[in-house]
Amino acid sequence: MKVGHLLHMLAEYPRNAEVRFVTRSPWPVEHGVAGVVSKAEIEAFLGPRDEDEAPLAPGAESVYVLESRSYGIGRHAAWVAMESYR
Repeated sequence: MKVGHLLHMLAEYPRNAEVRFVTRSPWPVEHGVAGVVSKAEIEAFLGPRDEDEAPLAPGAESVYVLESRSYGIGRHAAWVAMESYR
């Protein structure tokens, strides 16, 4: 997913709404969002020696959404609702 697509999807929601991240698994877990960081910011901190990242297309940038604390069991219905709007 690209940043522009995410911004487009979020634009319809109130700016003061809390953002939570729900993992997709048989037992989803709901997390808060701690923040975001880009590949460029990581490299500025660590240098260009990030072996953990999957290869990207040349010149491509990646942005990471970081989870914060867990709020417990996630809502499986969130996945069902999202897929019904596709």
